[in-house]
Amino acid sequence: MPQNGINPNTSTYNTMIAMFCHHRKEQQALQYLKNLENSPYCKPDVQSFYPLLKLYLRDGKTDKCLILLDDMVKKHHLCLDLAAFTLLIHGLCRANNCKWAYQLFREMIRQNIMPKYLTCSLLLKEVKEKNMYDAAAMIEDFMKKMKSS
Repeated sequence: MPQNGINPNTSTYNTMIAMFCHHRKEQQALQYLKNLENSPYCKPDVQSFYPLLKLYLRDGKTDKCLILLDDMVKKHHLCLDLAAFTLLIHGLCRANNCKWAYQLFREMIRQNIMPKYLTCSLLLKEVKEKNMYDAAAMIEDFMKKMKSS
């Protein structure tokens, strides 16, 4: 693109990262993320990380997910938004890691980011299956407050 006088932007890189992740080409996606980090034209945003997080969660690679999140927050000073929290909570529930999902849920609420009702329902179902009674009670209370608002 630069050779043709067109500078790539974050959206250009994000599209490539998403396509590589869709086709399960992790290394190519990581290379594009690295290229984006080193680009003189633009820098990663939260959406740059979604496809890789989704790929790692789908494949049960929660350790890689944690490393990527750490990089996202500490290296790039990006904050999780509603979409990122939702993606992580749903993915962690599917990956049988509802303890971490619950921690993220609590952090989400602490940051005054309102989870969707579906996210609450999914997490509630998972914590009940794991006999996490205090977590279930907290989520149920939160859901009651959501309905009354």
